[in-house]
Amino acid sequence: MRNKNGGTDDGGWKSWDNALTAGAYVTNTQTFSSPNSVDINGASDLVHEYEGYTTGQWVYRCMVYVPTDFTGLASYMLLSDYMDGAGQNNKWALVIQFDSTNQVVESYNDLVTTPLITGEWVELRTEIDLDSDWFQFYYDNSLLIEKAWTVCWNNAGDGFLVIDAVDLFANTASSIYYDDMSLVPAGEELVCDAGGPYTGEINQAVSFTGFASGGTTPYTWAWTFGDGGTAVVQNPTHTYTTAGNYTATLTVTDSASRNRDRHSPP
Repeated sequence: MRNKNGGTDDGGWKSWDNALTAGAYVTNTQTFSSPNSVDINGASDLVHEYEGYTTGQWVYRCMVYVPTDFTGLASYMLLSDYMDGAGQNNKWALVIQFDSTNQVVESYNDLVTTPLITGEWVELRTEIDLDSDWFQFYYDNSLLIEKAWTVCWNNAGDGFLVIDAVDLFANTASSIYYDDMSLVPAGEELVCDAGGPYTGEINQAVSFTGFASGGTTPYTWAWTFGDGGTAVVQNPTHTYTTAGNYTATLTVTDSASRNRDRHSPP
């Protein structure tokens, strides 16, 4: 495990107010995309700042895993203004709480909840329109809250038309794991590739490699291998029993039900 606490190898992640005790470790205990996720627990309060996001439509997404034995009240937050040491002058646009006592996910101060999902990876997706000052937050593809981006968590209306930071706050709770965090333009095209061309011998497994980007994660993978065989993982293997030229087809579908097909040359 490696501690993310603002070091030069941390990919822009740092502790809130640069407090080294608020760092977090990467781990392979739970992962959505191998090899690691980040483990937010105890004193963890991890921040990533952004620059230049002041106009346009954006999608901020990540995957979260809440264990079945989770205890505490942890938070996932997006800010329209963050500055080290700014205290209550920071502007929280979105505050989502994971509440083990009531087994709910809550948009804090909005009195809006949905049942907490544990023991599996769940998508958190925030669709942000800085041009019209509006956002929608989806938990497991279900809309939980929508309102003006600048209205802030406390409905004070003093936020900014900026995507400035994300904050993963444990608040002394037990572990929650985050993976695959991204901030991309809304409507970014879903693209995929089936790789190849592939060659192999009869009765020996051939390894296939799928690729996808854009759209709305997570993706669903569907391969056909030209001989009646199929697979539903990103990087399958397949064994051909008869010599010949076959066309392998990969269909990738994103969580918004957009799909793309790509063929590997025979």
